[in-house]
Amino acid sequence: MFGGKGDGIYSSSFDGKEVDGPYGESLMNSQIVFSPEGDYLYLGRFEGKLDMLGLNERDQNKLDIHELFRFKNPYGRVVSELSGVTGGQMMLVGSDQAEFALIMRDTGNVLCQVDRFPMAIWWLKFLPGAHFVTGNSNEARIWKATDFAYKRNMTEIPQDAMQLLIKPPDGDVFTAMEANDKYLAFGTREKVLVYDVTDLEGVKPLEVMVQQAKSICFAKDSRYLIIGCEYGAVRIYDLEKKKLIWKYFDDESGLTTVIYNECNDSIIVGNDQGKVKVLAKESL
Repeated sequence: MFGGKGDGIYSSSFDGKEVDGPYGESLMNSQIVFSPEGDYLYLGRFEGKLDMLGLNERDQNKLDIHELFRFKNPYGRVVSELSGVTGGQMMLVGSDQAEFALIMRDTGNVLCQVDRFPMAIWWLKFLPGAHFVTGNSNEARIWKATDFAYKRNMTEIPQDAMQLLIKPPDGDVFTAMEANDKYLAFGTREKVLVYDVTDLEGVKPLEVMVQQAKSICFAKDSRYLIIGCEYGAVRIYDLEKKKLIWKYFDDESGLTTVIYNECNDSIIVGNDQGKVKVLAKESL
């Protein structure tokens, strides 16, 4: 998680252009995500806004920030996921204030908005078969996306929209979530649980015994699961061989995120002190 305070976004440039956005005192970002094609950058704000930058505006000296969506609750934390149904054009947006929206990611047109979602949303991801998952520390729910599309303001969610409820182990909580077209993974205080998305109900999840998982991601066509732990450790688990194959430990605790960079085969690690480290290919 990256962010800052002040009159603009600092230390940011794309092809030598400045990113300018004078929004006053609060510019805290809950999530920064590139579009699948790399032509847009989306900034999820803690104050409930979702902003968009068009990175291919090469005729401009500056890249202006456009507000794409705003929740009614000014304190909602926005989370966005850009890969999804209909060729990746739909975007899920949710907040920990139990707000949810399904929008067109390039235009901001709202396909569905729910002001009283049944749960606070900390994480959300599209799943295969036009489904998506929402999660927080206490539970995760899987929904049919088609029950939400093109129903502008939903006051009541259909009873059969929720397909599955997943709870953490007794006495534990979810601390992280990640999903792709093969796996759905949850971090807890004691372990990481990895589900096969093709059979979520019928197969017991794979248990990876790594504690305090704060951030997780997949790499190399989902063969590897990268786990970032709150106390500073980064572990790589081989999902084919079912064993831990690599570990890294940083003396600085407070890890908040790990991201796999496919372009140069590296892992990017961020912590709650605002520091970012790149673990280069030679280290992996």
